[in-house]
Amino acid sequence: MLSVLPLHHTFEFSTGLLVPLARGARITYLQDLTGDAISNVLKAGKITAIVGVPAVWETLRRRVLQKFSDRSATLESLVNALTRPTLNCVRAPGSTSACSSSSPCTRASAAGCAT
Repeated sequence: MLSVLPLHHTFEFSTGLLVPLARGARITYLQDLTGDAISNVLKAGKITAIVGVPAVWETLRRRVLQKFSDRSATLESLVNALTRPTLNCVRAPGSTSACSSSSPCTRASAAGCAT
């Protein structure tokens, strides 16, 4: 498991430390939270899970999109078009629904939204 949040963060302490320890998992910590550091540890380690907050996922998304952008503008446009509905699939403030009513989520992509 890759742990990227500080241990004083309540979410990290419970889901990134206590739960993995209780399950006998190996925890890997990063010195720096950068796209390169995450990429390197994913390549080198046996990471099967990552616990994170939206900022972590945004860092990973930017890194992946940059890789596509480096290859070709057409490929970047295609990946952006394919991921746009998923990125818009977020909980609206004060809503009990995972996707806001203005979100372009379809039934298929809404199934991937957390409630």
